Amino acid sequence: MNVVEGFCLVSGLRLNKEKCMLASVNIGKESAQILVNALGCLISSWPLKYLGLPLGGEPSLKDFWALVLEKLTRRLEG
Repeated sequence: MNVVEGFCLVSGLRLNKEKCMLASVNIGKESAQILVNALGCLISSWPLKYLGLPLGGEPSLKDFWALVLEKLTRRLEG
């Protein structure tokens, strides 16, 4: 049993391992792998999506905001 599974057992929460990811910032690949093994999750890379929106791209680029504007437009139309 890993740390996250222990927390779920104690708290009564459920874990969806397909959505559980670790995106490392300023740590090496070996350290990230140790954390992934301890937490029992997948490893992700930057940029990634959170709640369907880009996280960690280059916000000064026009293409970065295209997905955000598209999602907002669809949401407002509905």
